[in-house]
Amino acid sequence: MDERSLTERLADFLIDTVSREVTAEDQAQAELYFLDWLGSAAAGTATTQGTIFLGWAGRQGGSGAEVVGSDAELAPASAAFVNGGLSHIVEMDDLDRRSVVHPGCVVFPAALAVAQNVRASGRSLLTAAIGGYEVAVRVGEAIGRSHYNRWHNTATCGVFGAAAAAGLLLGLQREQLVWAFGNAGSVAGGLWQFIQEGAMSKHWHAATAARCGVTAAELAESGFTGPKFILEGTRGIFASMSTDSQPQAITKDMDYRPWRPKMAGVSLKPYSSCRHTHSAVDAALRLRPRLALPHGQIASIRLDIYSEAIAIAGSADPQSGFEAKFSLPYCVACALAKGRLGLAEFEPPVVFDPDIRALMKRIVVSEDPELTALYPALWGAHLRIDECDGGSIEEEVMAPRGDPENPMLPEDVEAKFLSLLKGTALEAKAGQLIEKCRSVHEGGVDRDFLRG
Repeated sequence: MDERSLTERLADFLIDTVSREVTAEDQAQAELYFLDWLGSAAAGTATTQGTIFLGWAGRQGGSGAEVVGSDAELAPASAAFVNGGLSHIVEMDDLDRRSVVHPGCVVFPAALAVAQNVRASGRSLLTAAIGGYEVAVRVGEAIGRSHYNRWHNTATCGVFGAAAAAGLLLGLQREQLVWAFGNAGSVAGGLWQFIQEGAMSKHWHAATAARCGVTAAELAESGFTGPKFILEGTRGIFASMSTDSQPQAITKDMDYRPWRPKMAGVSLKPYSSCRHTHSAVDAALRLRPRLALPHGQIASIRLDIYSEAIAIAGSADPQSGFEAKFSLPYCVACALAKGRLGLAEFEPPVVFDPDIRALMKRIVVSEDPELTALYPALWGAHLRIDECDGGSIEEEVMAPRGDPENPMLPEDVEAKFLSLLKGTALEAKAGQLIEKCRSVHEGGVDRDFLRG
């Protein structure tokens, strides 16, 4: 019987497998995800929340790592905090379906900050990020569906990924990695209450998880101990935050060869809204060209979807752009009316457009038990539109655009990146940054990586 704790097994896996078996293909994929993350972070700088984060950064001291969209240089943990928060604002960052974790907004800020501070190679940065995704997703897969009812997985599980990425870059030994996981898990948190109030806490969650992961790794490097049974212990994460944890998911397929990184299963986002809305949006966009009448002559719309989507994105009357990102009725109506769902569609003039509001009132959102049973392996939706002339059309989407089964191509990600940088301080450097991100594996990530 294996008597190692789950964090010990994760540490061994990082050292024995991830650090040794990352391929050139894996690193190329990590470069693409790095570019995707950077685009989300850059777009975040042009928001109210981003201005607050950057203002905070400007009042801090320290050095060693860059802040996206700023000339500020901060200590690694602080840089990870700001960059993590920035990259989770516009809802364009990646998402893993099974774990319901946005790994990029936590892992890449931690990896970049530590890599810059220790002057690591680009290959080391990419390997650390792959390791961070691996850990964040495995913990998320193991924590159970009940956890998501109250807790934000990106925060509670993402902190382990940040600790993994930082720990690999710092060269932590097995025991030190276990300490880092233990202490990162000890402060894991992130409640969903903000979604009922439209507060900015979601971005704080990503920021804090990135910072705590870096700090836990730095302290472990200096000998600061942490509990090794933080996941499965009687007072650990699973016992305290879940009623249906699946501890075996932590180690599932660890021995399978050839090893396939969890990053390969992470979805990218083409629309600037909660991922729970994307299957419905895809269905709306597919149906839009098939409408026999103008969208104003739609009689009714029925959206059948899984229960978690309704719980998180069921707002029927969003009063801000942020709330609209978590509104299935708004996202479907906007997609039908505008034929797109980018950053501009969540600005006040569009959010309160009378035509879109009128269309929203014709939408009925219902749970489909069969789709709920398939979640989180599949995030499906069924959309039916009845028109005033008596005709009807319908569409079912089980793998929205950006899922591994329906992927965004590298050129799609680059186009997304260019669109996200419009109007930001990094817009003039967009082409240069694409080239840098394409070739991270060939060099390093110096402290002017973002600035020049």
